[in-house]
Amino acid sequence: MFRNSNEEIFPLEASMFIIINRLRAMIIIGLIGLALGSQGCRSNDSVNPTSSLVESTPTPKSTETFVKNVKEEIILKDIIGNEALQDQKQTPEEAVVHSIQWKMSNDTIISASKDSIVSSHIIGKNSLVSVKLPETTKTWYNFIFLSYKDQKWEITGVVDLPIPTAENLSSEKEGLSLPMSKFAAIKFMGQDSNSDHSWIFANESKFAVIGKYPREALTLPASAKEVLINGHDAWVSLEKESSLLFYFDQEYLIWISGNMSLEEIQSLANSLPSVASPRFPTKIN
Repeated sequence: MFRNSNEEIFPLEASMFIIINRLRAMIIIGLIGLALGSQGCRSNDSVNPTSSLVESTPTPKSTETFVKNVKEEIILKDIIGNEALQDQKQTPEEAVVHSIQWKMSNDTIISASKDSIVSSHIIGKNSLVSVKLPETTKTWYNFIFLSYKDQKWEITGVVDLPIPTAENLSSEKEGLSLPMSKFAAIKFMGQDSNSDHSWIFANESKFAVIGKYPREALTLPASAKEVLINGHDAWVSLEKESSLLFYFDQEYLIWISGNMSLEEIQSLANSLPSVASPRFPTKIN
């Protein structure tokens, strides 16, 4: 089952400094019932050995070594949205770097940087910037959605996705040719919840995002090449280690992005059903 992420949208309004209290939620994995989401709890506990434990009566050497090697778990506590100047939001990456900070469970505050951005793509008047958080104990992603308006890029939503342990990941692909065997999954509903949907699949090393937007004219990336996907003319490009593929299906723009090879992203695209399918993007009833 997908966890719905529409509650994690936060507009950045003028003259405001917004601290977003994160959903304390475990990722509910599996792909049963795309239209529904389930919320759960995630632990905020951390292991922090006290000095009295280390300095108590002599203990066997092996026990002392274990205690000293225990590390504090660092997780994301809050997402902080800052107001940025217009000239600091001329690209999606600049908007993210100047607008986003993270407060960690150890109370340190970290700013987004270009080094933390693992993927960035412009899709018409929209963009997706994928970020891997630094300093968290586990792999932790933020998928940041933006729109271009009034000569600047504005953040319209953030999907917060910590990757759970391997035993809590799903392997049920439901007809999708995903580039990973196990993954966490989440559904995001944008500003137009009737036609603006994205589905995110990720594990520690790989992620894939499938999006459905209202049809609009696009400017092709310079590196784009034309391919055929399920009878549709499509365009695919690879920049650094991140790929983007998109095509039109009826009144919708279908797009896929992620740190995938050209072969992986085309295989995933060919596994999608028609956008008219009530189970899109999966095929299993």
